Amino acid sequence: MGHKYTVKMRVLLLNAPCRFPIDEKTERFVVRGGIRWPFSIVKPKDRVQVSMFPFYLGYSATLLEKENFDVRVIDAIPLNMSYGDFYKEVGKRSPDLVVSECSTISIYNDLEIARRIKELTNSRICLVGLHVSSLPEEILKENDFVDYICTGEYELTVLELCKKLRDKKPLDDVLGLAYREGKKIRINPRRPPIEPLDRLPFPARHLFPIDTKCDMDAYFDLWCEKRPALQMHTSRGCPYGCNFCAWTQVMYGGRGYRMFSPDYVIREMKHLISEYGAKEIYFDDDDFTINKQHVMQICDRIKNEGIRIPWSCMGDVIATDEEMIRAMASAGCIGLKFGVESADEALIRKIGKPISLEKVVKVAEWCKKYKLRTHATFTFGLLGETKASIEKTIKFAMNLDVDSVQFSITTPFPGTRFYDDAKQYISEKDWSKYDGCQRSVVSYPNLSAGEIEEAFHRACLMWSKKCLKNPSWVKKNVLLAYRSNGLKGVLSGARKAAKILRK
Repeated sequence: MGHKYTVKMRVLLLNAPCRFPIDEKTERFVVRGGIRWPFSIVKPKDRVQVSMFPFYLGYSATLLEKENFDVRVIDAIPLNMSYGDFYKEVGKRSPDLVVSECSTISIYNDLEIARRIKELTNSRICLVGLHVSSLPEEILKENDFVDYICTGEYELTVLELCKKLRDKKPLDDVLGLAYREGKKIRINPRRPPIEPLDRLPFPARHLFPIDTKCDMDAYFDLWCEKRPALQMHTSRGCPYGCNFCAWTQVMYGGRGYRMFSPDYVIREMKHLISEYGAKEIYFDDDDFTINKQHVMQICDRIKNEGIRIPWSCMGDVIATDEEMIRAMASAGCIGLKFGVESADEALIRKIGKPISLEKVVKVAEWCKKYKLRTHATFTFGLLGETKASIEKTIKFAMNLDVDSVQFSITTPFPGTRFYDDAKQYISEKDWSKYDGCQRSVVSYPNLSAGEIEEAFHRACLMWSKKCLKNPSWVKKNVLLAYRSNGLKGVLSGARKAAKILRK
């Protein structure tokens, strides 16, 4: 009797390239998968300095592998892959289904890539990510080469879609799926958030950034001090209601907050150290410090298990207190990032962020006391912003005792309350201008887009000059640059410093 052979369905997971040339030496490079606020950075034509691990693709890869799919991965961002090389690699894999990350700023690029891949491979195309989750009907209606959109938190939706396609079953009960049935577009009901999170296996890091070569050092945040610095999650979501936050509103569909168990977190930390040689870990949660009990349990377990590795996290000043920071420091924490957004408390309340400036100052003081580095983020252009509130924010940021700050310009991403509330003020319809960083696409009656952008650039320059005049800050950051990127990092920093001081 003959043997029956079956061919596995080939699924290719993509974080495609997106590059906008500026001149012969520089380009605007879009960071997409793995980062909450897809934005563009100007960089030379070498490996991008900031590249975050694309967790949703990573979890999807593991789930698919466990169901015996032939899973392939290309993350073109940390690979600094050209379009030509990217298409060659896609063609080599002959996928049956392509799952590709999208963002607002890169959507035209992403759709063109999807069209080219369809022509090249005749594979079915599934798009995922913030932008397509907000506008699934529009995307499917205007782009007949797109077959499916998995909306929101998409890992289980991608898995179920693949199983249905493999088994040739109807798609009408796949929650979170938008697709074309003949000429009709169907939008299935939203999939509930994944609970408990422990049901997710560890991300398939062995397939990243490309399935032919695992390289976790390709993923790096300049905030970190050692390499390889690996990223992981201990939770998802945020209970606070910032009106501009696309991640909670679009990806999660609300303010729910879910946690991986402390046991899961500890097992993954050990896994990163033993399997990938992690020398530092960054907890890239939406907000690590929301639940004090959870933080304290993780810190206790880290100490009890003898895990001696520095780590840092994205948190907040809302639920954070001195006891928590002391516990974090004793468990190896070396840094905390937190959002402030504005120094106008009426404006903060209006956007739905329950913080006080007094607490911001306190958290910065506590972190300094326990030797945690601090990074505070601010944004300009919130609904209700004025010239006076901008000046208040700049002054507060300049006087706040933190190690670094990040200024950005608030962007009304589709699917957020900010987008709906600010529609009458949106001055730009070109999605490629929605960079979530340096460009304003809103213009208010008393505050133009140009004035918002001018404030952003002025604030960045003021902060940089302030730091460069502080010898201890310069010494500390030269050491950090050397640790993370060697002499190349130091020289790059020196060139930037000289350019700033000439302004």
